[in-house]
Amino acid sequence: MNVTELIKTAKETDSIRLGGRVSQVVGLVIEATGPSVSIGECCRIEGEKTVLAEVVGFRESRVLMMPLGDMDGIAPGSRVVATDEPITVRVGDALLGRVLNAMGEPIDGKGPLWADQKRSISGHPPDPMSRQRITEPLATGIRAIDSLITCGKGQRAGIFAGSGVGKSV
Repeated sequence: MNVTELIKTAKETDSIRLGGRVSQVVGLVIEATGPSVSIGECCRIEGEKTVLAEVVGFRESRVLMMPLGDMDGIAPGSRVVATDEPITVRVGDALLGRVLNAMGEPIDGKGPLWADQKRSISGHPPDPMSRQRITEPLATGIRAIDSLITCGKGQRAGIFAGSGVGKSV
């Protein structure tokens, strides 16, 4: 085997990943023994199905994780594998006009995303003093918002509330 073939084989081979095991689940917090990870890192929990989880803390020698999906099938002893990278999403102009879920995957039925770049979801916020000034109002069509909380073109806005309180109205 020549050097080129060895390099190709090494790139195609999965590296060894140290894992751990789920020891306890309390509410939405999954507690596991091992693996060696850091805050913000993404782990795979392999049970009946694979669930991604973000490392959010540590308690004694245990890792605390929050799931990024449905927790069905996670049980004590489920294998936990570190991915050695933070949670990432694809970014670029291909996202304009698309509807995505919390993991950055398209849910609008328009096919896969063709964005080339991936970025961590834990980026540093931009300097608010360097943003362009908002000067033009944006009509939302919702009288209560337009009259009481005027929004501007280019402004970032979000509607946050509990379930069943009328956000979609």
